[in-house]
Amino acid sequence: MRNEATRACDRCHAIKERCQWTKASRDCARCCRLGFECQSLRPLKKAGRPPRAALPRKMASTRCETDNMTKTAVVENLDMGHLLSALYPSVTRSLSQFNDLSFEDQRLIQQVIFDDEAMNTFVLGPSFWEMHRGLLISHFVVSRHTLKDAFLAMGKCWNKLTDSPSEQKVESDAYDRHASSALARLQQFQVHDSHGVSECLILAGMIVSFAYCSSVSDVSTVCNQALGLIKPSYESGSNLGSDDLVFLTCMIVPELVHCLLHGSVPTLRFRPILESRPSVDRYMGLSTPLLPYFYDLCELGNALAHADDNDIHQVLEALDPIESAVLSWQPQIPDKFCSDFTTIEVAHILCQVQVMRLAALLIIHRLRFPFGCNDKPAETMAACILTQLEVTYLTTKKPVVAVGLPVLVAYLNIQDSAERDRWYSRIPDMVGYTPPFAAYYQCLISSFWTARDVLDSIPWYNIGSVLSPLV
Repeated sequence: MRNEATRACDRCHAIKERCQWTKASRDCARCCRLGFECQSLRPLKKAGRPPRAALPRKMASTRCETDNMTKTAVVENLDMGHLLSALYPSVTRSLSQFNDLSFEDQRLIQQVIFDDEAMNTFVLGPSFWEMHRGLLISHFVVSRHTLKDAFLAMGKCWNKLTDSPSEQKVESDAYDRHASSALARLQQFQVHDSHGVSECLILAGMIVSFAYCSSVSDVSTVCNQALGLIKPSYESGSNLGSDDLVFLTCMIVPELVHCLLHGSVPTLRFRPILESRPSVDRYMGLSTPLLPYFYDLCELGNALAHADDNDIHQVLEALDPIESAVLSWQPQIPDKFCSDFTTIEVAHILCQVQVMRLAALLIIHRLRFPFGCNDKPAETMAACILTQLEVTYLTTKKPVVAVGLPVLVAYLNIQDSAERDRWYSRIPDMVGYTPPFAAYYQCLISSFWTARDVLDSIPWYNIGSVLSPLV
């Protein structure tokens, strides 16, 4: 237990968060919640302000001129990677330099960028937070007129999750106005270069984020539009770096879910970036190499939906090499993986790998056998997916992010009524994100269960046609 005179721990001090301790605990509340080791090892500073003589006037002037020249050159080149490294160390938490923003708007945008709870909801873990914040800041600095309404809609929508009903009503009109403006900007957006690709993706990514915080959780239309805008640049082999495509998986996965349910073909086939060493996606972890297989399964589902009796056998045979590839696939583990990430992050990343692989195998089974036919293997794989997610949640006390696809695939294959009752209430813990997003999944799943109880057979590619029109 620490007294009030004790200084903040090193982690809270580094990000300028208030450091609080509970009784009978040697660790602060934030480190306990995030699973960090709570330490105060930094050297003590001398009391009072540092003397002015410590920084010669000439040196200060030279540094200021160099910083300004660097920022100007980087902004002109619009290179996101260099922009991040040049701007982020010198950008403070205050956005007061933007005179066109009201105090309330500045507060909302700072909340979107610096709120730990919001960051924890959408990103895999705290090891990615500062990098992600830097990217949000650099984009907002360069493209704030394009992104302002999307950031404000996200900020207001995030507030609605915790505000009282009366406060929510006051904010509703302002949220609707900002959300409509952000959607209009996406509809009018044009992509001409790599910066346009990254700007388009972050705009759409913020729209998807505030949709997950509201009652509108089907974001497939937004994802389809954004992916259509970047498709020429993405498929032409343009020089797109990892910083340009940070939000790409946020667009691809929701569209994959929609296409899998409706027997349609996604806009893009994900292409892993060739890098000198394995990378860990801040949303999908080590699972991104599996995304091309889901695209292929969407294509085969669409082919089955339009195949005649002579073509069906050929389409089903095409599932065999995909199944073999998924079974033999192993994630590329980076060096120092266990030391570079927290224990909780490692558990979540490995859980993602397992459930995404099982989801692909389960979809392959369902493309071969419609619901109502050879159900036992599907129920077994579904139980494995949900058990893996449940154990990870109970162990880490945090839902795994970006597992909506395997969660949905597993829940659709629960047939026993007692099992349905058991797992239905666990959907918020399984799917994560926000209560409105979990409610959308509950509505979708219960709609399919209702249809399955009255229909003898449902082909996988025909799921969308049996869902309630309200889903």
